[in-house]
Amino acid sequence: PEVCEVVNQMGITHYYADEDGKYYNFLRSSRFPGLYNVDTSYGFELVDQGGTAKLYRITACDAVSENADSASAENK
Repeated sequence: PEVCEVVNQMGITHYYADEDGKYYNFLRSSRFPGLYNVDTSYGFELVDQGGTAKLYRITACDAVSENADSASAENK
């Protein structure tokens, strides 16, 4: 729920996945660990892929967003 709250507040709709690699003298995953090795088996819909890159639509928060929208409408 906490992740979905941030995803919805920031308007994040997609997740870009690619292989880890070196950037200067460090692995990118060491600087941005939350963006690598994400389990996309649930809550993600593959939109496109090419080479090592994949683009997913985030679906895990759809129900959370819909519930929040209807609750907000009810409180108006």
